[in-house]
Amino acid sequence: MNRKTYGTAGIAGISAGIAAFGAMALLRTLFGYPDIIRADAAVILHTLAERIHSVPLVYYFGIGMSGVLMGAFYIHLYSIARSAGDGEFAPYGCFCGATAGTLLFVGILRYAFLFPLLALRREMNPGDAALIEHIFYAMNMYVGNSVAEHAQFVFSGLALFMTGRSILRYRYLSPANGYLALFSSLLLFYGSAEPFGLPFAFAVNRIASAFMMLSLLFMGVSLLRRRFAADTIRPDSSDASPA
Repeated sequence: MNRKTYGTAGIAGISAGIAAFGAMALLRTLFGYPDIIRADAAVILHTLAERIHSVPLVYYFGIGMSGVLMGAFYIHLYSIARSAGDGEFAPYGCFCGATAGTLLFVGILRYAFLFPLLALRREMNPGDAALIEHIFYAMNMYVGNSVAEHAQFVFSGLALFMTGRSILRYRYLSPANGYLALFSSLLLFYGSAEPFGLPFAFAVNRIASAFMMLSLLFMGVSLLRRRFAADTIRPDSSDASPA
């Protein structure tokens, strides 16, 4: 396996985790995240209009880009897992991980483009507020709750479950990474069932998203360590050559 693949996968995983955690911290300060995402449409749109120059950028370059990096991470991890002999779990993990990253990016675009437009229109045309709030609710229910959260959580959970099984069986990363991935997948599966009214599902939903990115961050660190360890233990060519 090319050592650069370990480095690229490691950087993608670490960057995805940092981007997501950084964005969540900023959104908590700027936007009242995560409680505001379940507030009334009027509250969300008014707050978004007040933060129109910051919140959309944080969503796009923080949460959205973490989805792109997530997809890149799983694609490179597939090559690493296959080189370790995994022909069982790696293909499914790669497919589900890349799909989850795409769903996260596509779903979060609503806060980068559509919702800021609706927020500004609502402020400029108070008479259309009710109609705009209905449009917001419909789009948020489908693109947000259905695509960016429910569907994305299902595919992310499957990706982490397959990755955890792969790591524990083929040992190309430490078992701790495999167990964390499996635990995160269980949280994601439960959190994705929020639309069905399971108790505490919203709270688990928020915790699951943090553990999902934490898993990518830890796996990224482990992959980078493997990358640099390979350089450290590589024999020096001048010592290996005959005198």
